[in-house]
Amino acid sequence: MSDGYTRGRQWILRVQSAFVLPLARGIYLLVALACLFTVIGGIIYVAFLQASAASQPTLEPLPPAYQESGTIDEYPPYEIDLSVIEDHLAAPGGLRFLVTIGTITTAIDESTLLGHFQASTLNKLAGFPDGVSLLGGRDAHLFERVQGPNGRSAPLTLLM
Repeated sequence: MSDGYTRGRQWILRVQSAFVLPLARGIYLLVALACLFTVIGGIIYVAFLQASAASQPTLEPLPPAYQESGTIDEYPPYEIDLSVIEDHLAAPGGLRFLVTIGTITTAIDESTLLGHFQASTLNKLAGFPDGVSLLGGRDAHLFERVQGPNGRSAPLTLLM
């Protein structure tokens, strides 16, 4: 081996011994101290929790038992009119489509609101998207249900 190689290697070993190894020892020492402080802190915290949980619970007296006092006003039994409930549970009847664009004289643009469905029941129709569905027919693919302006109607629009 050449003499220059040995000198270069000795220089690297001197730098390593003078700077790198003491720095690495310092870093290891800091990490070890941090771990030690963490373990000691954890032990102190667990001891605090154990001491706070070991104390006796405070007892609070119960309220006295209920004792009937005086007279109670008797209310008549509440009567429920089942016909009102039946009217609200009835299926939609008198289903109709109300046109909102008037007479069609020119070509209709895509997504033009044609009108909306209505029913003559107390609950009306469910809002979008649970309202009316077009089940089929040769032109069913040309129409689409959309969200109405008030949320309670079931409007219909034209697809192109």
